[in-house]
Amino acid sequence: MLNLKKNLKPSYKIKIREEFNFLMNFFNHKKYKCVHEKDLQNEFIQSGLEEKVYLQNIYGISSQGYYNVLPNDIKMIAFDNVTISEGSDFIRLKHNKIYNPYFNFTVNKYFITTSPDYLKSKCQKYFLKNVNTSKKYKRVFNLVSSNKSWSHFLALVLPKIQLLGKFSDDKSITVITNEIRDQQILELIKIELSEYKNIEIVILKNGESVDCETLFHIDLDSYIAIHGFLSSPHSIFISKFTREYWLKLKTKLVAKNNNQDLKLFIGRKGKRNVSNYKLVRDFFINKGFVEIFPEEYTLQEKVNLFNSASHIVGPGSSGFTNIIFCQEKTKVVWFLNFARTCDTYLTNYCNENNIDFTTLVGDDEIPEDLNSNYYLNIELIKSYFNDAYFEN
Repeated sequence: MLNLKKNLKPSYKIKIREEFNFLMNFFNHKKYKCVHEKDLQNEFIQSGLEEKVYLQNIYGISSQGYYNVLPNDIKMIAFDNVTISEGSDFIRLKHNKIYNPYFNFTVNKYFITTSPDYLKSKCQKYFLKNVNTSKKYKRVFNLVSSNKSWSHFLALVLPKIQLLGKFSDDKSITVITNEIRDQQILELIKIELSEYKNIEIVILKNGESVDCETLFHIDLDSYIAIHGFLSSPHSIFISKFTREYWLKLKTKLVAKNNNQDLKLFIGRKGKRNVSNYKLVRDFFINKGFVEIFPEEYTLQEKVNLFNSASHIVGPGSSGFTNIIFCQEKTKVVWFLNFARTCDTYLTNYCNENNIDFTTLVGDDEIPEDLNSNYYLNIELIKSYFNDAYFEN
């Protein structure tokens, strides 16, 4: 039987999802006008200086080049009497107005929000679900975001904590964040907040909304596009501000460098996987690699694992974000579908910290789908991972 949904292009899947959600929530929505950052009073923190962004080094296809990007400034915006919702990037203001920081990125032109309260947009109007608030807080530092995955949160949300000192004076402040299943993220938040006084942490429940008398919101310069139909080098930018934070985090969590005696194969269970996974994995198991799933470890165990690695391979996933804890000269190779070869999440960090980072590309099952599975030729693997590769 023909599976119509499977054969739809990703962009059509998104459109159908939006229309369906809108119809399902027709009697439970409100129309908003989006406010631009230039219409708000904000405090300039750091200029978005031009940066080089390095592309991937793709074995057999391309060597590493770079392009220059002009990122946004880093800013703090103080809102009065607003509402925030769990997992949402939208901040509800008075008079049916909303603010969403990702709508202000000029480089990342095509933005699709995954905020659960978003229904659709039309003619510069945004339709959001009605919300009921459960509580009101006086002074709030905003860590609520639609970015709940390990890699997105580590790049786009957690670095904001570096700026909490601007507001954590003698007055108490409430740090509000999402309901997060990843306990390692919550552990990181608690570690970072332990340095401050007069701090209360509030974790919103799924779907919960709260009112804030004063909300301190940080707009970072890093961004990761959330869309399922476009491959572009401008979809991801991990700024120097974020990369420097990762180095501070590594220094804090790695007491001393471990022996580099582990070879890790990062396993993957979801989409965007190698279709001949077992054959590829077993090749590396026979070379002395250990298959791991990073989410199954505690934060400190994970940090120690990656800091002990000499070689890391596997299908591309957020698990590779953990190479920020690696030592210099670690050899890292991830496997990708061709549509993802514009991903620049880790390239700058690896260049700056002397981590040998290479990409092997497979044959996509659905070339127009960014989340396509792909076949990785075992002969390609054998030609790259020859005996000389493991000599040092």
